[in-house]
Amino acid sequence: MTRRHIWMFKYERELESEQRFPLHLDPQRERQEQHTRLVLAERFPYTNHNMADHADTTHATKHTEYSPVNVERTTPPTGSGTINRPFRSPLVVFTAILVPITFLPYLLIRRQLTRLTNTVTELRALTMNIRHDQKANVSETVRSLGSQVTQSLARVKSQTEDAVARISALEKQKRDTCHSLQDVGTSLADIAAFIHEVEVRQGYPMEKGGRGVERIRNVALRLKEWPPKAGQD
Repeated sequence: MTRRHIWMFKYERELESEQRFPLHLDPQRERQEQHTRLVLAERFPYTNHNMADHADTTHATKHTEYSPVNVERTTPPTGSGTINRPFRSPLVVFTAILVPITFLPYLLIRRQLTRLTNTVTELRALTMNIRHDQKANVSETVRSLGSQVTQSLARVKSQTEDAVARISALEKQKRDTCHSLQDVGTSLADIAAFIHEVEVRQGYPMEKGGRGVERIRNVALRLKEWPPKAGQD
């Protein structure tokens, strides 16, 4: 079935329904019907006579004013130079204008939100990487500082032990020196006593100072009291 037959079938059905249930159409509806009939007449001019014959034989007794012959002869109003266009609802026009205007900001905002979401995701991943790197660096720094502190403590401990050993050696040397000096002082005291005894036995004249015996005794006394106490020379 071609498009021409489909159009004819639809038109016949509409014509039958109008003839069965005639309606009092308003002027706007009548103009729409006239426009439809003119379009059919212009699109299928070679079928007008067949449609007229079919309408006359089928509906000869019912409402002849709706026959295709009358449709073919119907002309647009003389006052208008153009054919009236189909009526369009203001709601449809308003919706067709409003929908793009409404959805355009939504699409722009959605695009910006998508970009912001991607940026936040990238920043979050970057932050996690930075935290991981910082944690690794801190751990490495702590381990390095701990190793350095351990080495420093070991070095200080070794130096302290060496210093203590040297001090102990010096103190021992000091004590040994003191003992040696005390022994020397005792020996000098014995020498001074021996000289004095010889002088007395031999009858040597006593000189002033006793030939240095008193000096020897003083030195021996100082050596025996070594080290000197605080406040003494």
